[in-house]
Amino acid sequence: MTEVEDTLLAPLFRDGPIAEKDFLRIIGHVHPVDPRDAELAERLVPGASEVLEPGHISTIIRADISTDDAKRDVQEARLRYRRYLPLLPTLFRHLRLERRYHALNVIFRVDDCCREVPTIARQGRRDSNKRKLLKELASSADMVGAVEALFDRLRYVVGSEFDSIMDAHEGAKVPVGGWHPPYNRLSSMHEALQFLRGAIEIRATLVQDGEAEPLISDNQVKAHIVECAYDLTRVYGGPPLVTTPGSDFAFVCSLIYEMATGKPDASMAGAISRFARSDARREADEYDQEEAALSDRTKPVDNFASSRRTTEMFLAEATKYAGLYRDPRLSKDASYCALLITRRAVEKAEAASSEYGPFLLWVDQYSETHREQLAQEQEKLTEEMRKLDTRLGELRRKELKMSRRE
Repeated sequence: MTEVEDTLLAPLFRDGPIAEKDFLRIIGHVHPVDPRDAELAERLVPGASEVLEPGHISTIIRADISTDDAKRDVQEARLRYRRYLPLLPTLFRHLRLERRYHALNVIFRVDDCCREVPTIARQGRRDSNKRKLLKELASSADMVGAVEALFDRLRYVVGSEFDSIMDAHEGAKVPVGGWHPPYNRLSSMHEALQFLRGAIEIRATLVQDGEAEPLISDNQVKAHIVECAYDLTRVYGGPPLVTTPGSDFAFVCSLIYEMATGKPDASMAGAISRFARSDARREADEYDQEEAALSDRTKPVDNFASSRRTTEMFLAEATKYAGLYRDPRLSKDASYCALLITRRAVEKAEAASSEYGPFLLWVDQYSETHREQLAQEQEKLTEEMRKLDTRLGELRRKELKMSRRE
């Protein structure tokens, strides 16, 4: 750690609250904003670059959100940060960081968690959201079926005209003799709708069977907090996850909950107990075990570990959809779609398992010239995106002003 970094992070490891000015300097290193983007955002919303992360700054520049919404976001971020000030030093006393600069990673994870809490709290119960999603999928399948029937009729009625219009629009080459297979495009679109309806039916079956949980939101704020606390303690060191009420781990959870909500001394025992038995906890532990050997460069590295994991992932996907292919609940069309997904997953697994190695696993295995070339390409792309975002924002704000005048 450099002397500058040590001075920057020192307030986190002292007793007592952190001064707001000190924390804003720290958050500037957690969420570094390009000075050019900061200048653009400050012209529109003063103070934005001081408290908002780069992705949020881009939404201001592009005018994805209104100026009033952006100002509200700045105020909410300041209030959130002020909740952190008296609590972060206590959190860091309960973590065992091997290196102080890991504090920046901890703050990134905690802030990401706390920023999501208001949205999660508005999501409603998981079982209600599951029923809502199934209803939406059923309605979508009906609508796609209706459009599919319409296309089935139209491809015989207006297919020739449609093909000619699309070919001319796209500048397609005229076939020898001027002849073109009839109804080609509308037939393809009709087939695509059949596949879409099959995909909807497959997804609905997965949701019913509880195999699409990431798609179903819930309002389990405490579960979200516990998962964040577990990430911190397993990655950076800290009190182990135990289900005993009043444990040090429970205290860390309640600290993060207070940072997110402003409510102190929350009871986290139930949420901790549920997380301890959850798939999320099991998957996190399995990931740590798999990464341990790969990350330890003092041991022989399995150069093909990444491709092997990819192969296993696609084979698991193939197994899942092969089971759906034989599921009697699916229609004939949906079963065929499940078979197509299965075949594709097997092809991906075969491609991953046959990929030639050895692979470059670490950044320092690339030549300095190659690293410089990648950096230059990234900078060029970033600058092009900045110009496009700026122009898009200008056009949107101009259009908004014109609509207000009308």
